[in-house]
Amino acid sequence: MAKQKENPNQLNLLDLLEHQEAVLRSTNEPGSLNMRAATRQALCDSIKQCPLNRYEIAAKMSELLDQEVTKGMLDTWTSEAKEGHRFPLEYATAFCKVTGCTRAFEVNTRPVGLFCVESPDAIRAQLSRLEENRKKIQGQENEMKKLLSLFEKPCV
Repeated sequence: MAKQKENPNQLNLLDLLEHQEAVLRSTNEPGSLNMRAATRQALCDSIKQCPLNRYEIAAKMSELLDQEVTKGMLDTWTSEAKEGHRFPLEYATAFCKVTGCTRAFEVNTRPVGLFCVESPDAIRAQLSRLEENRKKIQGQENEMKKLLSLFEKPCV
């Protein structure tokens, strides 16, 4: 029996390569490489996962790019209604660095056979977040056990 993965959304390398083959086969259809909706969704998801608000993301991007990026620009790039406004590829690196999410690159590179692998520092940061979450959950579990033990004591 196959071992179940801890995160059902995370592919192992073999799954990723098999998925990549399927993606490459499907990118020959007309319109299959129109990445507008996928890019917009990746930007939205990245912003939602980022602890910074849109003003802070725009300010940090502006600093890194040495060009003005505003909250309004982020809003326009992520709006379904603003079809004529495209997210500039040259801003993707700064956006990914600020948000800590590479999804904006991933959705645009996978269809041509490339995929992103996180750096050791990014993996260490994720491990640190997981360790913090584990400690928090363990503390909550201990509190629940103490509470449960109060109910299990016999009445005298």
